[in-house]
Amino acid sequence: MSRILMMVANPTSSPTVGWPIGFWLSELAHPYWSFIQEGHEVTVASLNGGQVVPDGFSDPENAKSSTPGDFVSVGFARCSVTSAILSNTLKLSDVDPHGYDAIFVVGGLSPMVTFIDSDLLHEVFASFYDTGRVAAAICHGTCILLRARRSDGELLVDGKRWTGFANSEEDAVDAGAGRPVQPFRIEDEAAKLPNTTFVAGPPYRAHAIADGNLITGQQGSSGHRDRPARQRRTCEHHHTTSDKGRVMTYTSRRVSIPSGDIQMVGVLCSPDHADHPTPAFAIIGPIGFVKEQSPMQYATRLARLGYTTLVFDPRHFGETGGEPLQYDSPALKAADLSAAVAFLAKTPTVDPSRIGVIGVCMGANWAAAVAAQDPTVSRVALVVGAYLLRTKMVAGYGGKQGFDDWVAATAPAYQHFLATGETDYRPMIAERMEDSFFNFDVPYAWYSNWVRHEPLNYRGRWGNELATVSEHLLWQHDAEQSFRSLSVPTLIINSTDSATDLATVEHLVEQLQCEHQLVVTGDQIQVQFYDDPLTIDLAVDHIDSWARS
Repeated sequence: MSRILMMVANPTSSPTVGWPIGFWLSELAHPYWSFIQEGHEVTVASLNGGQVVPDGFSDPENAKSSTPGDFVSVGFARCSVTSAILSNTLKLSDVDPHGYDAIFVVGGLSPMVTFIDSDLLHEVFASFYDTGRVAAAICHGTCILLRARRSDGELLVDGKRWTGFANSEEDAVDAGAGRPVQPFRIEDEAAKLPNTTFVAGPPYRAHAIADGNLITGQQGSSGHRDRPARQRRTCEHHHTTSDKGRVMTYTSRRVSIPSGDIQMVGVLCSPDHADHPTPAFAIIGPIGFVKEQSPMQYATRLARLGYTTLVFDPRHFGETGGEPLQYDSPALKAADLSAAVAFLAKTPTVDPSRIGVIGVCMGANWAAAVAAQDPTVSRVALVVGAYLLRTKMVAGYGGKQGFDDWVAATAPAYQHFLATGETDYRPMIAERMEDSFFNFDVPYAWYSNWVRHEPLNYRGRWGNELATVSEHLLWQHDAEQSFRSLSVPTLIINSTDSATDLATVEHLVEQLQCEHQLVVTGDQIQVQFYDDPLTIDLAVDHIDSWARS
């Protein structure tokens, strides 16, 4: 449980239009309920304490409301518990900010008058940032970032990317009022600051930016995406470079990686001209993958950012091969990933204390398992994991008995395989989708492009089939056990439309007892994280920022 300090503005009068103004109700109500439902303790404070009043336009029951269907805000205003909070907020000067894990500054019309010159609020907000706690602001509440300074005297937003109520939105407000409403505009004033980047998203669309522990939202539509207690992040797409802004060149070479009694074929990407041992990542991809698919997309980008990266064909796949082909075993995948980590640890240009693993799609299962068991692994990034979960499988088979019956029914074929090495095969992509392993639209469409790839040898040796005995092992794996055992820093990257639904991912995150971050990138579909450059760039940016933090 975290303690969160939410700051709202006291009522005042607009110096430009003379209206009574206050805070924006939804920007308090929606995050407040989210925090409370997640078990956090929330304190609402204001500069003067006492009663606070929402802007009339933010009150759904006001005839001029801009959000008439906002029933969460209606409930907040009517509930005896929360309405009492609005009647008697704490005075900021009476609050000990050291007792809180995060601060969340709510917007509205009043902050542009009351927050902009509050040295106390600026100092408190900066103290959260300086001490590594989450410092979040939304909408017009971000006006404080025009003035807030860190303990070293520098503007808090120096070198930062951030957002707030945008000019396009101010234009709409002014057009409705027939005159300028605000005494100044945040976007205009931000443009006057050196060495900072204000990023405006589309008007009145959810848009939030996380830059380190500073989290900002453009307006009330972003409130549900600004959840600082969990550092769940839905961020706009921006690109970063390393080494003080210089994108590095890299060299790739084929390598042989010992794993058990076989030699895996891999590709090692090493940054050129590194003057010290580099951090490194071993990368593992989706079910039935070869190194030339999604792993290579991440490896080359991270190599340009100064990381040594290693991709490989695990045993039974691609150039590594081994009988039977296309045999996907959780234990073997984990062992092969650990072998890749051991190879990196012996690579002279790699810092052995800074080796991480990255798992994409189903590879997230094996990355989590290895990170939970292998002491060489210092961190793990899980990208749109297609998580194998016992609870999901049991539900899919109609209950525990149905699942146990399925396991028992597939066991003889698996035992026969162990005794003879013989197995049947199922096509990944058949002529009819219903006959395929990937028997639903998105993966069927994506993998169909790989079915006839033989002339394109640079795309590796992907096989269009899966040994059927693999399913006996795969569907019994339970990623939740790995999450409960993780003790290294963990980054989880997910979208709202990926293979594992967001509620399930959040449940897995709740099992973590280690340092972690959950990043929600937007509504990209699963396979965009395999080969869509914009989506992969976004994921890599988050991996890079997290690895350097």
